[in-house]
Amino acid sequence: MKTHYLALGAFVLLGGMAYGVDLGPGRAAFDRGEYEEAYNQFSAAFREDPSDLEANLALGEAAYMNKKYSHAVFAFERVLMAEPDHEKALLGMALALQALGRTEEALEAFAAVGATTKDNAIYGEAIAELEAALKKGESRFSAITEVSIAAVYDDNVNYGTDNNLLLPGGASKETAGIEGSVDVYGTYDVGARNNWVLIGGLGLFNSWYDVAPEQEVANVRGYTGVRRIGKESMVELAGRAERLWYGHSALVDLFAADAAYLRSVSSSDWLKTALTVEQRNFDKDFDPAGSRDSVYVSLGQSWNHCFGGSRNNYIGLGGDLFCEDAKSGSDTYRGFRLRLDGQVELPGAVLAYAGGRYRMADYDDPDLFSTTEREDDRWDLVVGVKKSVSERLMLDLQAMHIRNDSNSAAYDYERNRVSLTATFKF
Repeated sequence: MKTHYLALGAFVLLGGMAYGVDLGPGRAAFDRGEYEEAYNQFSAAFREDPSDLEANLALGEAAYMNKKYSHAVFAFERVLMAEPDHEKALLGMALALQALGRTEEALEAFAAVGATTKDNAIYGEAIAELEAALKKGESRFSAITEVSIAAVYDDNVNYGTDNNLLLPGGASKETAGIEGSVDVYGTYDVGARNNWVLIGGLGLFNSWYDVAPEQEVANVRGYTGVRRIGKESMVELAGRAERLWYGHSALVDLFAADAAYLRSVSSSDWLKTALTVEQRNFDKDFDPAGSRDSVYVSLGQSWNHCFGGSRNNYIGLGGDLFCEDAKSGSDTYRGFRLRLDGQVELPGAVLAYAGGRYRMADYDDPDLFSTTEREDDRWDLVVGVKKSVSERLMLDLQAMHIRNDSNSAAYDYERNRVSLTATFKF
């Protein structure tokens, strides 16, 4: 089956093309087998004239060769909107849909391209293979395992997580240590129309600090759900469960429902809407009265713009509203977050990134450390570089500065953190 589709791909990609906008540099790169460069050149031509059919066709072919099958589908669709019987676009669409596992839609596309040509024997064979796959209930399972090990330095490890799960620990404490994690992500493509995919994952995290064992954090998490990838959008619904240990003692169990909707508004712009509803049940040793148990809700919107013809170059904006409703008024708060971040690709398989986030939270009642309702303004700044050493190994050097301005002195702090992380993918 794979060999057969490689032959079909060659049929699509080696055919001649007429030129409207300047496709010469992209065509030359394509002929040299430099498909990523060809994709970047054709993307630039598309931005110059999005209505040019040959630019869209070339972009689709280059996207297919780069295994960017969703991008290929979008490009071929733009051609077919103007010319529904365009044979090369129909064939490219069929190949891309088949590569995405959208078997029934690929079957329809192959049938359509077979109807547009007199020599349809090769399409008849492809149709027969796809029909046989459907009868067998063909499905696909894939999994990725990531193992990360980080060396960290933190000049104020006493302060805890962004979600305000921890109480302040007093004076700042400087430490260095190791953090490690293992994550397994899996998808199961049921091969059904509309490309529904089952998703799931498991993760483990643990930290070890030389002079601050009481600040060590461990986490176990798992999730499962469904994902639907459409022509220009993606929907994901998942359930999640986590347990967090702090200082070698159980702290909290989290049970959440997560929903996300991702939509392409252009070839380089994406919008994402995300909703989280989370039940937080704190351990009785940490909270004997049960007053800390809560429901946390957040609703966010973000925008990412890619530039330079590569998904590795982007700028992003985002924000969300959040609220934690606890049994205790001093632990009940609401607020918002804003973020700005970006990344650029440098020579030598290096990615440089930077970002900032602002978080504001207002609390309902005073706590043990103050006589007035707490108000926090937090700023996070991060810069870093990533280096792809091989297909399986990525290095990430990161520096982060955190500042929390609060009307309660116990929560007024600054924190600096530097880490070097090695991530292995299998």
